[in-house]
Amino acid sequence: MIRLYGKEDLRIGEVETPQIGSEDVLLRIKAASICGTDLHIYHGGYPLKKLPIILGHEYSGVIDEAGPDVQEFKKGDRVAGSPIIPCDSCYYCSLGKPQLCERRLSLGVEVDGCFTELMPFGRPEMGLTRIPEGISFETGALIGDLLSTGLHAVERAQVEIGDTIAIFGVGPIGLISVMGAKAQGASHIIAIARTDSRLELARELGADLTLNPLRNDVVKHVRDATAGRGADAVIETSAAQSALDNAVCCVRRGGRISTVALYDSRPNLDLRRIVLSEIDIRGGLCPVGPKRLRDLVRLVGLGKFDLSRLITHRFTLENVLQAIQTFENKLEGAVKVVLIP
Repeated sequence: MIRLYGKEDLRIGEVETPQIGSEDVLLRIKAASICGTDLHIYHGGYPLKKLPIILGHEYSGVIDEAGPDVQEFKKGDRVAGSPIIPCDSCYYCSLGKPQLCERRLSLGVEVDGCFTELMPFGRPEMGLTRIPEGISFETGALIGDLLSTGLHAVERAQVEIGDTIAIFGVGPIGLISVMGAKAQGASHIIAIARTDSRLELARELGADLTLNPLRNDVVKHVRDATAGRGADAVIETSAAQSALDNAVCCVRRGGRISTVALYDSRPNLDLRRIVLSEIDIRGGLCPVGPKRLRDLVRLVGLGKFDLSRLITHRFTLENVLQAIQTFENKLEGAVKVVLIP
């Protein structure tokens, strides 16, 4: 297992078989993916309630043991899971917003996560779902957080048939947003990023126009592509101030900006422009809960989203530092980096 003891202090430890309660399951991790949030935590940029802690919240695996009171899962079930486990009884859960749960447990933040061989799992009926044999464990690891968040960015942007959509940042979430906007019927998708290899992949996944702000005047190109009006909706995934500034300038009057980016510091926002143009800005957090998971697994099973296109590198747990470096620095065209315990 991989435990974080403090800022940039990761240590590899031996795994002892965890004990589980009567309502818990023990999950044998088959694949775990590194997420941008893991980097924030690793570099000390995210508040933690406990240390040391096992990182990781994108995962799939097999039920190794199920407590006697577990009803929905049994030993041997192939499963994928959410990064957040809601309580199913608080005010926000009753509103159908379990990601905002007052008693949520965030894996790798509040409780130990998935960068390990064996992970005890409480409330399995709220955080896990079975995956069929046709979905690989590597693909399964990308469903509960990456796919859910990327599609939610599209949902929050209220993408409609015929819309022009500008997507800032084509890391994993931005690439999912490209796929989601295409599936939702957007007629013109503009992808903006500073990494040419990812822009190339964005075009393969459905982007009609790709722009690199190091070479292109992004605002001019977006407005030229929309008869001067601007995009109907903008999705911001990069957590960069420059991207947020351009997003506000690229969206049309009455348009929508959706962001799922976690900024390291409080960004500046041109509220005057937002007010005068009646721009709608919406944040988004990864939707969770059993229904969301089942719906996503169904979409992947139907071939609607080929998540394997995003997986570029695989490492063992023992090589986690190399995996982090590869993901963070986009080495060798890295997009999604998967750990195989």
